[in-house]
Amino acid sequence: MHWIFNVLLLFSGGKSALAHFSIIAFGFFIFTISQYYFFRKLIYGASDFTVYNDWLIVFCTVFITVRVYPVFLDVFIAENIAVVCIAIFLFTYLMLWETNNFLWGILALIPVVYVTYVKEPIFVTFLVLSLTVLIFSDNKLSKALKIFHWSLVLNFMAFAVLYYLFVLRHPVSMYGEISQLKGTELIFKVFRNHKVLFLSFLLTFYRLYCVIVKRDRRNLIYDALLFAGVSYSVAMLILKMSFAKYYLPALVLSFPAIIFWAVKTINIRWVSLIMLISAMYCTNLIVNDIQENQHARLTTLPILNSISELISEGYSLYWYQPELNIDFYDIRDDKQSNLEVYLRYISKERSEVKTIEISTFKDLPLNENFLVLNPIENESNSQSKKVLEDFITKNKYKLFQIIHGVKIYKK
Repeated sequence: MHWIFNVLLLFSGGKSALAHFSIIAFGFFIFTISQYYFFRKLIYGASDFTVYNDWLIVFCTVFITVRVYPVFLDVFIAENIAVVCIAIFLFTYLMLWETNNFLWGILALIPVVYVTYVKEPIFVTFLVLSLTVLIFSDNKLSKALKIFHWSLVLNFMAFAVLYYLFVLRHPVSMYGEISQLKGTELIFKVFRNHKVLFLSFLLTFYRLYCVIVKRDRRNLIYDALLFAGVSYSVAMLILKMSFAKYYLPALVLSFPAIIFWAVKTINIRWVSLIMLISAMYCTNLIVNDIQENQHARLTTLPILNSISELISEGYSLYWYQPELNIDFYDIRDDKQSNLEVYLRYISKERSEVKTIEISTFKDLPLNENFLVLNPIENESNSQSKKVLEDFITKNKYKLFQIIHGVKIYKK
């Protein structure tokens, strides 16, 4: 069903929807456990033992888990497996620093290599992390740490070569070609969605000054994580990616540094209070997400079943995606592929969804049975909207169903 989980093909029943949603649920469990033990080591290492330590560990775990929770509601997004891999990496990477045992380095390298091929921009992120440690460690790294960080550099080089040979030389489309937001507008939107990232940028400027000018390199691991998270944010901004979910890997990487330096510089009681308020606020926000998804789950299946029945009766599906309206192309393309997968699963066969360009609208076989699928993003273009309205009025088509922002018309 999705290229991220091709590993499921190795198992019997791996193609089923149950297998895909099961691995998402398992990933959420792994993420939460990994983050809990990671913050436990971080907080106990950053402060003296107090009664607030365990509370802060819980508040941090709840906060970060709630922030990434939305990506686990969708099986068709790369960020869910990306944040799981990063969570595993964070714990194993911290263990590598504490023990200098290269076994932990191997365990940390596996999710890095995997996530590199899941989410392309992240390959630069781990290069930033490795170079930060290699350059500013003053040649005081253990053999295990040196091998690990040079392995990250080799991973970057291997991916860069493969990406150039198989992707950049044969592009179908490029990131950011259809972005509606420009410059500061995009930056403000990202910081509005992720206040933590705004803090991470501010902290980055300060820590760069400390590391480079004041030569304060005693806690280089957290500086490296901070710089890596910010570099991922910068990469996504350069690519003009505006959706909040795209920046969650950066949040997971940079948030630990904020907590570490907060505990180091502020009374842990105040840090605990701030994180309690933040965790409660974010938890309250996802209640609406849960309710909306439950409602969508209950209302979507009957619609998919009705469409599937029409497909079995010989109806064809035509997806209206005019050339003149390139805005929101990625959103419409995602909707098309997602709907196709769901229909394929329900109908137990591949349901064909044809992309109809505006120039070929008039060539539709009017003597055959078919549905016209129109993503609501098309309505942002007045000409595209008028062409569709003229067609459905002239040929007596009526609105049949609406599913996840896609209007379906039937004669």
